[in-house]
Parts: sequence; structure tokens; C-alpha cells
Amino acid sequence: MTFGKFDKPIAESKYIVSVKSKVLNWRNFLYFSGMSIMPAHVLKNVDGAAYLKDYNFKLIPGSGAYKVEESDIVKGKSVSIRRRTDYWAEKVRRNVGLNNFDEIREIVVRDQKLAFEMFKKGDIDDYYVNVSREWVEELNFDRVQRGLIQKRKIYNDAPSGFGGIAFNMRKEPFSDIRVRKALTLLMNRDELIKRLFFNEYVPLNSYHAGGSTRTRTTRRTRTTSRPR
Repeated sequence: MTFGKFDKPIAESKYIVSVKSKVLNWRNFLYFSGMSIMPAHVLKNVDGAAYLKDYNFKLIPGSGAYKVEESDIVKGKSVSIRRRTDYWAEKVRRNVGLNNFDEIREIVVRDQKLAFEMFKKGDIDDYYVNVSREWVEELNFDRVQRGLIQKRKIYNDAPSGFGGIAFNMRKEPFSDIRVRKALTLLMNRDELIKRLFFNEYVPLNSYHAGGSTRTRTTRRTRTTSRPR
């Protein structure tokens, strides 16, 4: 378990918490700093059984800019997320320009094809496209051409996931580095991107984004949206 690798946190003061890790790992900074802050007076009454019973359709109170009331949940159909009018960090520098919507409604659609058809009709405001063929061949219908639906590629500096081929170096013939090198030379990545991914993928220049060696392939983020 991730958090089993930490000692019990210590409250140094009202606003400072310290924790020690039992294992040396740079990701510990990421793991611990990404934890949500929950109220102790609520958590002290919640064990595993109570959580499974009581919190399938409600949230433990948090400290974020939005809230979800039980009345905002329509089981199996939708969840409405409402902006708090008393958010404590509204004017903090990192939040300037964020959290602009008074209400965000998430609609439950269990079938991806149905969700796409609902989007085309205008029943859903935005639709994330994760398939190159769909982006190229299925998103040029009349409402896109008329500008009622905006088709956009959005770029940012966040590391992107990648796809590729991995070798099991413990087994022959992949235990031989010459074989692995030969196979990488035989793979025409540019042709694969062109033929299979409609030129929508970009060769990544490292195993991890930001490195220097071309080894993997990643995709651009694509989305479409309809004005409200």
C-alpha cells in the first residue's frame, strides 16, 4: 500500500503537518502532497464498513471550491457539482481565473456510442475524443461545419501518456540486445502513425516526457464542445 510506507503524520502546528517515509522514494512528495484534507470530526466516525454503506452516494466534506449535496445526486442519472459562495481560497493567487462555473452537471451515460450521439444532438455540452479515427472521420458532420460545435485540439505542458512495445528481456530472443535493436530499427513509427493513427499521434522524445531520446509515441489531447 502506498500510504503504508509512511509513519503516522504529526501536527507540528495549526497549519503544518510533517510526515516521515519508511522508504526512500522521490514519489513520496507526490503521494503525500496530493492527499485530500478531510475533517477529523467526520472521519473519526467512519470505518471501512460505514464508508461503503454511507458514502456510495454522498461525499465526505472537503475544503475545495465546489460541493455536492445529497439532493444534487440523482442515482444512476446525474450529479450536480455546485460552486461554494464562501470558498476560503477564492482569492489565492493559484485560483485566480479558475472555478468559474456555478454548476457543473455530470450526466451518467453507460454507452460510449450513445454518449456520442447525444453530443451530436446537443444533449451533452462537451465530448472527449480518444480515438484518432473518430476524430478524423466522424467529427465533420453538419453542426461542426456550421460552427455550432467547436472542434479543438488543446495543448499543455503536462506529461502525456504513451503507447509502445515492451520487450521481456528475461526470455530469448529478447535477452539479446542486438535483437532488440534490430526490431526497433525495423519498426517504422512514422508509417504506423500515418496509417493507423491518422497522423494524430506525435513521436515522444523520451520514455518520460521531456527527455532526449526518441523511443515512444504519444497522442495529442482532443476535445469538442458545444456552446451552452
